[in-house]
Amino acid sequence: MYRFAGDSLYPHQLLNNKDFARHSITFIYESSDKSIWFGTDGNGLGRIVGDSLITYTTKQGLAAGVVFCALEQPDGSILFGTNAGISRLRQGKLTNVTIQNGLFAQSAFFLVPDSIGRIWTGGNRGISCFSAKDLNEVLDGVRPVLSTVKAFDRSDGMKTSEVTGASMPPQQTTTGEFWIPTGKGVVVINPYRIKYNQLIPPVKIEQIRTDKELIVPRANLSFPPDVQRFDFHYTALSFLAPEKMKFKVKLEGFDHDWIDMGNTREITYTNLAPKVYTFRVKACNNDHIWNEEGASLSFKLEPHFYQTIWFIGLCTVSLVLVGVGAWSWRIRQLNLKQEELRLLVEERTKALQAEKENSERQRQIAEEASEFKTELIGVAANELRTPLKSISDFTAMLLNGQVPLHLQVQYLNIIRDLANRMTVTVDKLLDSSLIGVESLVLRKRDISLKGLAELAVLRHQDLAAKKSQRIELSIKSNALIYGDEDRLTEMVGQLISNAIKYSPFGSTIWVTVSEENHVGRIEVRDEGQGLSEEDKFLMFRKFQRLSAQPTGGETSVGLGLALVKRIVDLHSGKVWAESQGKGKGATFIVELPTVEAPAINPAKVSS
Repeated sequence: MYRFAGDSLYPHQLLNNKDFARHSITFIYESSDKSIWFGTDGNGLGRIVGDSLITYTTKQGLAAGVVFCALEQPDGSILFGTNAGISRLRQGKLTNVTIQNGLFAQSAFFLVPDSIGRIWTGGNRGISCFSAKDLNEVLDGVRPVLSTVKAFDRSDGMKTSEVTGASMPPQQTTTGEFWIPTGKGVVVINPYRIKYNQLIPPVKIEQIRTDKELIVPRANLSFPPDVQRFDFHYTALSFLAPEKMKFKVKLEGFDHDWIDMGNTREITYTNLAPKVYTFRVKACNNDHIWNEEGASLSFKLEPHFYQTIWFIGLCTVSLVLVGVGAWSWRIRQLNLKQEELRLLVEERTKALQAEKENSERQRQIAEEASEFKTELIGVAANELRTPLKSISDFTAMLLNGQVPLHLQVQYLNIIRDLANRMTVTVDKLLDSSLIGVESLVLRKRDISLKGLAELAVLRHQDLAAKKSQRIELSIKSNALIYGDEDRLTEMVGQLISNAIKYSPFGSTIWVTVSEENHVGRIEVRDEGQGLSEEDKFLMFRKFQRLSAQPTGGETSVGLGLALVKRIVDLHSGKVWAESQGKGKGATFIVELPTVEAPAINPAKVSS
């Protein structure tokens, strides 16, 4: 494909890739949204929008890789003619109509609308038209087959059935006639003078040929049991294009569905079972007007004596009488023993399964506890090693007696700060050890979310003040929840503590209490470093340190959020975090089921 710009002709830069370089362009089409569409002879369909290229192939649902033409419909959807049917692109979705859905020809070299709602197309079998409404209803799945197809071929006066519209599309004159190029001249069609054959063709079953004789259809037909082959010959009467008539047949008692016979006028059945059958046939004329009533013929295939019901019944009764007396007692005894064995096995299996499940559960608990203990000891050693080493070094220097007085005070202050940090670390490790406890006893009662939030904020005011941070508390509900007040206060405090730890000096932290649909909600939002997608995946796991770093040199053992998750789970709640990304802050949200509580006016408290 080339692009004309200024006074020069350039190869289009979007089509230089190898996928398009080896394929010919079959058409170029501009849609109402100014998109440029083009088809290829094997690589599907392309759409140029500005400086971008969008491709559609069979992987996206296109009927075939060879695309001949395009036609935009009034609703903005676009039809594409391919060598395997017609595809429609509507709202980004491709759907197809093929020859199995009633198209006259497999290829659609062109798609041209007329002024009365029909679409004309042509291929290697001739020219056809159909209602655009009919086509879109089949594409939408309203029905499976087109019902308005009108076809033209050599039987209608064309010199050849194959059109060449893929290389030269049809043209419409001012009088509305279509001039369509073919391999042997031009076909002229006036779409407004097309007449449809509305006559329903009468259907007739002409004869039945068996492996013994030729039968003329009549009532009460019966055939002996040794007849193995039935040939049904049928026809329908139409003096207008009889070669375009189509038939469907069904042998009731043998066929489950109608068989599409095309224009074939005979069918053969062999090795039928003895019973009563009804052969039915229906036909349509050249314009798909069906004779749904059609013609029918009932007949009976007689059974051999050994196939009769009385013979089979007599043999069955004889066998039953002979066998029942001999086997009834034995079968009864076997059934009793089998039932006893089944009950015994079932009881033992249940016991073994319960024992296995209990053992497996205890093993998992022991493994988890051992793993957690090992991790906890490792974290404790890592967190305490550095401050202990520093305390030891400063103490040794003081004991030497060679440190000046003013440095002695400074060293003692450092030792005190290190001891305080160790105390905080030990407290965190002790609190976080609850994560590894399999059964944690809770002292539950009705408590107020408002009180929880106020107490947690109050406990962290001094901590926030040290970093010139401000905590804003917004109370929008007086919801009550049933839970352990100490653990829930600890949970809210942990979220506030995290916000203080990872937020910059002078920032604001918002704590909001609300309720909706009997669910209490606590939100803690900060202006901190935000969360990455990996942080969101790892944040509630034990001993996980996220990408954010404390802004005031605080310590972190990576267990705070795991403890929050543990407490929320024990109260049948949910906890998650939302963040727009790194550097955009984060919001931690906790939802807990509520009990009845009096409503309050929304309040906003700042601290």
